[in-house]
Amino acid sequence: SGAVTAVLDRLERAGYVQRVADPSDRRRVLAELTDRAREVGWELFGPLVELAGPVVERYSDQELQLLTELQRLSREIQERHAELLRARLEPA
Repeated sequence: SGAVTAVLDRLERAGYVQRVADPSDRRRVLAELTDRAREVGWELFGPLVELAGPVVERYSDQELQLLTELQRLSREIQERHAELLRARLEPA
């Protein structure tokens, strides 16, 4: 859509993505992160990854799956609650 194109244009001008042809479909264009984007991403989120590593290692794969499912369900509940609150605020 036009909105996605505009966002990609801005990211490309800033040096964070580059457009590349899709090798399996010439009609499509893919957006790839640049090295600059990876560096900025690691600068921002690398410390979080390093802090989270030892915490995540405490749990088994099965426990992590359960925690992930709980987080997903919690998000759904919060989204439904937000919808109810918005509906209450809308004029009748």
